[in-house]
Order: sequence, then C-alpha cells, then structure tokens
Amino acid sequence: DGVATLESADIAQGENQFHLRGSAELPANVKEFGRSPATLEGTAAAVDLQRATAGMPGRLTGSAQSNGKIEIKNGKISAELNVSADSVGFADGKLEKLSAKLTASKIVPPPGKQQAWYTDLQSKVDLDLSNVRLRDYAADSVQGAFSSTDDLVKFERLLVKRNQNEMTVRGEYRLPADLQNIESQPARVDLSVNAPELADYWMADSPDKISGPLQIDGQLEWKNGIGNGQLTISGSNLRMRNLVFHQLSGQGTMANSVLYLNDFTAALNERD
Repeated sequence: DGVATLESADIAQGENQFHLRGSAELPANVKEFGRSPATLEGTAAAVDLQRATAGMPGRLTGSAQSNGKIEIKNGKISAELNVSADSVGFADGKLEKLSAKLTASKIVPPPGKQQAWYTDLQSKVDLDLSNVRLRDYAADSVQGAFSSTDDLVKFERLLVKRNQNEMTVRGEYRLPADLQNIESQPARVDLSVNAPELADYWMADSPDKISGPLQIDGQLEWKNGIGNGQLTISGSNLRMRNLVFHQLSGQGTMANSVLYLNDFTAALNERD
C-alpha cells in the first residue's frame, strides 16, 4: 500500500555490530523522493575502533557507541547523531572520553525550485573531550559548540582547559554559494589565552615546554579576501629551556592584509 519497511539490517564485523531499521512512504510522483515521509534509525554498540578503522590511513584504537536517526516529514529532513567513545588512541596521542552530538535539518525545496544549497539548513554540534594528549601537549578537557543557520556558521565556543589555564576561540564564517569562492568569504576569529602557568599545557617531562604566566588576546576579520585585526601578548618570568623573559609584551595589527609589529619588548635582566 505504498509503504516500504526496512524491518532490520544487521552488519557484523567480528564483535562489531551495526543495526539499521526504517520505513518510507512511496510518493505518487518519483520527483517527490526526498520530500515524502520516511525514517531511518541506526545503532552501533561496543565498536572496536581498531578493527573498524583497520583499512583507513588514520587508524584508531578504543571502543565507541553511536545512535542516530534521519526523518523526513512535511518536506523537512531532520537528523540526529550521538557518539561516545572511551580510551581512544590515534597516531600522535590519545584521549580518555569523547562525547559528540549532531543535529541538523533542512527544508527540501519542491522539484524545479532553484536555491542555494545552504538555504533552510540549520545544524548544531556539541563536542566534549577529556584528558587529551597530543604529542607533548596535554589538556584536561576540550569543549566545542558550533552551529549554522543558512549561510552563517558560528564557532560559538572552543575551550581548551588545563588546570587553571584556558584558551578560547570564537568566530563565524559565511558559506559561499559557489565552493570555488571559499577563500574570499567573510569570516571572523577571536582568540583569548589566559594561562597562569603555561607549562601545564605540556607533559611534565617535555624539554620544549614554556613556563610562566601568559595572556594573549586577538581578533582577526576577513572581508573580500582582505584581513584586518590585532593581537596583544603579555607575560612575566617566562622560561624556555635556559632562556628567561622577566617581562614580555607585544602588540601587532593587520590592516588591509598587511602585518604591522607595533611593539615587542622583552626584559632579560635589569640591563638587557
């Protein structure tokens, strides 16, 4: 009676199990595919990442779980995906826990209606990582929140914490109607680093760590491929191997894509 049902689809890869099920109403006109009601649900539990990524260049270790759903209703596609993982290892590091949630929706235009690919597209991503190690660097947590509405993509927050230290990145970007224009689109990035002890971001035995308090604030904006912005930096008693900066300050700007170093001052001792 015009209803197609996927009662179950089970994929086994050793101990890894993937399950799918769903249903769809068949439209009277084939051009309405993608707008007629449909649902598709999927789950993956206790996935061995080492086996699942064995044929990929970036191999992973650890275990992961995921569940997701895609639904079409009244010409609108909605999707939700939840992923969690434990003890994930990769080429240059590892992390203890990962949690991510993606939601997205888009109104599918009627057949024959032309519009930009991002029109009526909305999405949101929440990301949470804990105990991250990357080469000699370390972070207690990495939290991210990203969203998009039509052509506007917002990096609402990317926060990297280590003890009392915080690094925050925010920004936004306008998607192009033609992907060939991706580099000339308007964008903005705000950076803030508040590190009472910068050395915490390195492993304790790293010979390349920089110790001492440091603050950085910066903003950078692009319009029509032209950049403008500023950056300030200040610190005290910063130590790099055997080099010590008792006081450090700097300020720079970018105007019409030209970088200007307005000030850089480093006090090594009472005379130098």
